[in-house]
Amino acid sequence: MSHESHNIIRRIAASFTVMLLALLFLMPQEPIQAGSCGDLTSYSAPVLTSVTQTDTGLDLVWEGIDDARFSNYVILASQNDSSPETGINGYLIKLSNNQTTGYSIDDSMGYTLGDFTSFTKNTSYYFAVGVEFDCGYTTTSNVIQATFPDTTPPELITPVLNATWGDKGIILRWNPIDHEYLQDIRVVASKIDPNPSYPDNGYVATLNTSDSTYTVNNSSTYSESDVTWFEKDQWYYFALTAKYEVNGKEYYVTSDSKRLLYEGPSGAASTYLQAPSIAVAKSTENGFEISWTASTDPRLTGYAIVVAKDSTPIYPNGGYLEILDSTATSYTINNSKTYVNGNFGGWFEYGEYYNFAVVALYGDDYRMSTSFKHKYIGPLPSDTSDFIDLSIRRDGDYYIADWTKINDSRLAAMYFVIDEKDENPVFSTEAWYAEVKDSRGAFTNNVTSFKFHKNSFIRNGILEQLEEGKTYNAALTIVLRDGTSFTSDSASFTFDTNSDVENSLEILDDNTSVSTDEVVLREKQAVTSIDKGILSTVRGRVLLQVESNGEGWYVDPVTENKFYLKDPKTAFEALRNFGLGISNADLAKIPIGLEDRFTDIDTDGDGLSDKLEEGLGTNPAVADTDGDGFADGDEVKGNYNPLGSGSLSYDNDLVNKLVGRIVLQVEAQGQAWYINPADGKRYYMKDGDAAFDIMRFLSLGISNADLRKIAVGVL
Repeated sequence: MSHESHNIIRRIAASFTVMLLALLFLMPQEPIQAGSCGDLTSYSAPVLTSVTQTDTGLDLVWEGIDDARFSNYVILASQNDSSPETGINGYLIKLSNNQTTGYSIDDSMGYTLGDFTSFTKNTSYYFAVGVEFDCGYTTTSNVIQATFPDTTPPELITPVLNATWGDKGIILRWNPIDHEYLQDIRVVASKIDPNPSYPDNGYVATLNTSDSTYTVNNSSTYSESDVTWFEKDQWYYFALTAKYEVNGKEYYVTSDSKRLLYEGPSGAASTYLQAPSIAVAKSTENGFEISWTASTDPRLTGYAIVVAKDSTPIYPNGGYLEILDSTATSYTINNSKTYVNGNFGGWFEYGEYYNFAVVALYGDDYRMSTSFKHKYIGPLPSDTSDFIDLSIRRDGDYYIADWTKINDSRLAAMYFVIDEKDENPVFSTEAWYAEVKDSRGAFTNNVTSFKFHKNSFIRNGILEQLEEGKTYNAALTIVLRDGTSFTSDSASFTFDTNSDVENSLEILDDNTSVSTDEVVLREKQAVTSIDKGILSTVRGRVLLQVESNGEGWYVDPVTENKFYLKDPKTAFEALRNFGLGISNADLAKIPIGLEDRFTDIDTDGDGLSDKLEEGLGTNPAVADTDGDGFADGDEVKGNYNPLGSGSLSYDNDLVNKLVGRIVLQVEAQGQAWYINPADGKRYYMKDGDAAFDIMRFLSLGISNADLRKIAVGVL
């Protein structure tokens, strides 16, 4: 058999294999006929001009095409086939921007459906660039053969560390490293990590390449680690990281670690003063409870309870809530008194986040504990009217009342009340009122506006009408589950419309009353043209339509369509529809996302919300689930296993494949996680509230013009 005949048979076999794989991956059952693409001679192929070796791999450069039918460039490579073709030889990557004329390949990239899986140093490959057109037709450039270079850096020397202790601190010694690519030496340390290294554990000092000794003695503060100042009579792990730079790329090589007891000068002061060590910090319905271990230092004069909103508390300039005597070991913050000189209004608002800390007072000196960020879910102050900033505005033939969101899960009912005589109306059955509910007919604290007209109010069970030209006083009454209620300060308006609009009631809240069908139809009609460039940046993202009413959309990475997320319930159900099954072992390879703004409580004060602890399998009522002496939140933040020993190991390749997807734990109870493209971390999506938090805090704002360059999908 001739070589050419053998080549033809091999190509037929390869084509047949690709067709079978296409069927497995649910690609169209009927191939697109060439006739549907029109004149095939009108489709041009790119010209591959060069394939150049670099320090990290190969650079491909080609002459692009300018064709409105363009869909993707396809980077092709083969180890054995001297004529790789689009659709036959698999691909390295697809590029949707037709302005792209170059691509860099390194040895970390995997190949799909080819005769190799990853590039090997000093191995020759055949390269080409293909084009996929929107009708399904493909073209392929010329082929250039090139050898993938050896990108392994020269042998890097590992520091050899010796460490001893002394009354002036920890003394570190090592043999000087003679290496042309060495940049500096970093001293690293940790209380909890037995193998600290830079950059994961920060550094306490940067030393010259000629240095061979360093004394750890609190002459400088530590950053980006679980250490700030070294504390006397505490054990630490120490190591050295050598930083190299080879051809513009940084490499870090770390020595073995040494564990030593620090006996040198402590803290920033010459005489060590101990900061409070927090034992419990948690939010409860009684308030924020914080306790700390007792101090035996005779210099201690008392404790200050300090709080700040959206920042670390500052003492004394940031004020304080209470000064306690030196015997105190606990305190409950519960709005029994107002805060003075803080960066918030003085009273704690239910459902808002604050940073809490305790300051140990030593005469004119002081030391502050670690601050803890928690949601306040304790009692409201006795005077709650200031929390509802009620205002009324005209909107065409309607009026709209707006107020500050009441972040209180105990809300049982909400009433908008008006009266033409009473300057401070309060809800009762004899008052003019309207029940303020969401579009599903439920009382909820998500409602922050109320749209009304003349037929919106009832009194004694009878529908009343507002009168033209009259001025009314309005207020909002909130009723909690325990029967307590509070009413806002009043706002007045003059009803002066002559409109004949008959019905009245419309709630403007997170659950907009506009139907899903109306929104989807509106956006379908508004789609202009599909922009692959925009799609490449928003695949898998939740988008907020900032120029409209803040509608939420999810861009499915598979279909590349956007899907409307109307409200928390439908958002949760919609996002789960896109779920991809994942094993527990693979899920554990994806970093855990932490977001303080999510609406949940942290019962045990360990830095993990109760919902997230449910997803992770940790105990929401126990701060240290595995009993190893470290809080669950600290272990997760430090990439350690909160359910046992060892660190968490992540798979970047798996993360890159799943960003933007919703994954479901098929080996458990189908728990849903969203892989955020912005940071590659997984966020637990327990229910509608969690889905809505993802919409609010992990979303990306988008203009109407850009949103309407993405096709609309229908669930």
